[in-house]
Amino acid sequence: MCRVFKHFLTLLKLLDNSPLELEEIIFGITGDCKGLRRIRNYLTFNIKQILFRNRNNDFGGAQSAVPALVNKIRSYIISDLTLKYHVYKYRNRVDVFEKIFCLNNIIASVENGCLLVNI
Repeated sequence: MCRVFKHFLTLLKLLDNSPLELEEIIFGITGDCKGLRRIRNYLTFNIKQILFRNRNNDFGGAQSAVPALVNKIRSYIISDLTLKYHVYKYRNRVDVFEKIFCLNNIIASVENGCLLVNI
């Protein structure tokens, strides 16, 4: 398993305590994908997407590549969730956003009209 996925493994296990299999990394969660499993699928998809987009970048070795990729993934997820939050807020549907992305406040929460991302 890629060291970048290992970095996020604790967070992924909070969402669903099943092991991270190669099939899930490649195809996503198959079958029932609701609640926390949906958030886990969202995260694994975005991790995979950032890794794929940066596959040809030279980071100067694995020692510097892993932290750089982790930071890119965190930044992307924060900006993506922020964008989604503003779209839901514009449509007066923050309650729907919270039901999708803020379950148990694991990766995000909304407090006083502000989005807090915990990645």
